[in-house]
Amino acid sequence: VGCKAIAKLLNTQLIETFSSHNHDIDGYNSDIFSMKARCKETAKSSNQNLREVFNGVTRESPTGRKISFNSCESSMYRSKRQLQPKIPQNLVELESALPGTSYGLHFKGAVTA
Repeated sequence: VGCKAIAKLLNTQLIETFSSHNHDIDGYNSDIFSMKARCKETAKSSNQNLREVFNGVTRESPTGRKISFNSCESSMYRSKRQLQPKIPQNLVELESALPGTSYGLHFKGAVTA
């Protein structure tokens, strides 16, 4: 039976919520959890590509050698993607996303898919 405990990282402090562990607590796993969380947070705020962020964060700790880029890449991408604006689906959405512009005036006729 898997562990039912849930942990959350607030800033750099690991906080456990809900239920308790049904196994010995392993500091190694919490280090990996913290490192992956730092990768996600850094990816959000950085203009570097994901590989550069990963290399920068994991270089700081010996635990970093135990984590693969592939194990972090998708969560880093999702984290970074959350901050990006929604992609407009049509000219009306584009014009409302860019206040003070008149892109709709440059097009005549209808756009069909």
